[in-house]
Amino acid sequence: MRPSITIISYLIFPTTVVIISALLRGLYRLPLADTWYWGMGIFACFFVPGSLVLGWCGDREKDRVMHAAHATALGTALMPLPYIFFQRIGAPSLVLFFFLGTSLLWMLPKVFAVMRGKEVKIPVEAAETSWNNSIAHLAALLAMVLVLLHFSHFTDVRFFADGFALRTMDASETDFHLGIINALRDSFPPAFPYASGAKFGHYHVAMHLQIEMFHRLFGLNTIRLSYFYFPLLYLFLLVAISFSFVRNVTKSTSLAYMTAVLIFGSDFSFAPGMLGAFAGRPWTVIFQTTIWSLFTLNGQLPALIVLLLMMMHLQRYGDHGSSRDLAIFAVLGYAALGFKSSMGLHVAAASLLTGILLSLRTGTRKKGVGLASVSALLLAAVVADVFLLREGVSNVRMTFAPFNVYGLSLKKIGIVPKGWSSHVFLFPAYVIGTFGVRIAGLWQARQIFSWRPDPVVVFLVTVVLSGFALSEMMNITIFFGNVINNAMWFSVTSLMAAWFLLILTLSRIRERKVLFVASAVVVLLLALPSTIQFLILRYDRHYVEFRKEDLEVIRILDRAPLGSVILHPLNQTEPSLAANFTGQQAVLSFYRSLGMMPLTEEDFHKRVRDVVLFFNPQSTIDRAAILKRYGVTLVYAPLPFAAFLDEQPMLSPVLRNRLYVLYMVKNRE
Repeated sequence: MRPSITIISYLIFPTTVVIISALLRGLYRLPLADTWYWGMGIFACFFVPGSLVLGWCGDREKDRVMHAAHATALGTALMPLPYIFFQRIGAPSLVLFFFLGTSLLWMLPKVFAVMRGKEVKIPVEAAETSWNNSIAHLAALLAMVLVLLHFSHFTDVRFFADGFALRTMDASETDFHLGIINALRDSFPPAFPYASGAKFGHYHVAMHLQIEMFHRLFGLNTIRLSYFYFPLLYLFLLVAISFSFVRNVTKSTSLAYMTAVLIFGSDFSFAPGMLGAFAGRPWTVIFQTTIWSLFTLNGQLPALIVLLLMMMHLQRYGDHGSSRDLAIFAVLGYAALGFKSSMGLHVAAASLLTGILLSLRTGTRKKGVGLASVSALLLAAVVADVFLLREGVSNVRMTFAPFNVYGLSLKKIGIVPKGWSSHVFLFPAYVIGTFGVRIAGLWQARQIFSWRPDPVVVFLVTVVLSGFALSEMMNITIFFGNVINNAMWFSVTSLMAAWFLLILTLSRIRERKVLFVASAVVVLLLALPSTIQFLILRYDRHYVEFRKEDLEVIRILDRAPLGSVILHPLNQTEPSLAANFTGQQAVLSFYRSLGMMPLTEEDFHKRVRDVVLFFNPQSTIDRAAILKRYGVTLVYAPLPFAAFLDEQPMLSPVLRNRLYVLYMVKNRE
């Protein structure tokens, strides 16, 4: 007797978790129990609520595996919203009752159906074929993701019996976000752990809250969550939703697989790179990179999943005119703001413009008016969130800087324009270099002028063109002149969206087999060289080790009272034991935090001076005044500093081991 389809469907998820847990245990020393807790969390916290939302919209997905991915992605995108509410009222643990409630709502109809003897009838042969295909797709996508993760997230940390080691190359910033995650365990909005007393309410923390929530509910270590479990979830959902969306739109499985590969593709930067431009650096940074944020923990990664979900529900709205899908589209747009502020503003404005363009066409006027109306509310909500709930944009500076990335790219390549006439040729070449093979996707822009344009295509074109233009025309930085221009995040979004325009262009020729195969091969050959070179450089063997002596200090700092402030020497080359690994506030943690410092330039330089002089044995600075100025409660330093720190009357020894000394600041009131 063949097992029923229902039984098979319920076995797929636990079987997948078993396989993943064995791999993570065998290759990376992760405890089996942790992976099972993570799997339970994905099911209860993301899949179940997402399934309820998808059911409310009307489940039109025939592939039940991709339905599960869609539901999990929806839960992942939307669940930070209720958790933020519970955080704001000071009762984050109440989210547990929220998930218990959604689990009951999901489970009770199924229990009643079983009690009544009802079962969905599926033709055996069709069902077996469908399940075989679905499981094959799941396995292929998961295998690709696991390989990519091995060359990035998974090997960024190594666990030992008495500690761990972290990769410290520039292509990773997970350790920065780890500090924010740890800070959220004690406060919301989080205190900025890298500079004590600094407000950080303007920052997008939905990703960080998800990870902190799993730590709170399941007791999972934040390092494992940040380097293994959530990168695995995010990358799998990114490829699975891309696969599902393209297959639904083009009815082509080959194009769906191609998309799952291309979203990790790059531009034509390998061309000048192979000729020696910007030697020693990743080629992908010559123009405007999209893959950097995929291979480290960054809010852009889950935000891209939200963008894909918006495209899926906009497609459903365009096909069926469902007001529920339109409502989910708008809520997803607001959710994108929590993962990446630039993404939220970008998609809200692009969806409003899309609605206006659609309303100007006879064939889409009604749907365009509906989209424009909802998008206007979305944009208003996004602006209100930024300037009322978040209290502005901190010390971010926005200036008009026309063609700034273009000029920087020419400098990296070593080209000096000779007169304005040279730009007539150089700028189009730069655009082609930046978009790479995606440039062919801009052919879809002609749909804007058709009688009945496709809403998804118009939305994608709007996102692509507006994001690229914004990154070229704006400079968004803080006072550090050499940090990244954060306007680049608009282009990251636009260039990622451009892959889907390319796929839609390729779908037009898939009936011409020879031309299609040749085009697909050329696209892949041109899209992957920069990615391969980036991953080779990314797979760096340089690690900073943290042994039992480091862990002793971390444990004491982690148990310190809420509001503790820690002073330590400037850490220019490695993470702070306090800020990164406990979320406690450091007076100043220099490593990997400069681009996000919510300080004035004067305050920053004063902190640098105070920290350097405090730990200089030859300095005659009033150390007690420095401790009082920043409200310092604990001081730690490498062991060689012990000789003069022991002499300070305001410091009381707490710990001394082979590597560190730790002191408590005496209460001198």
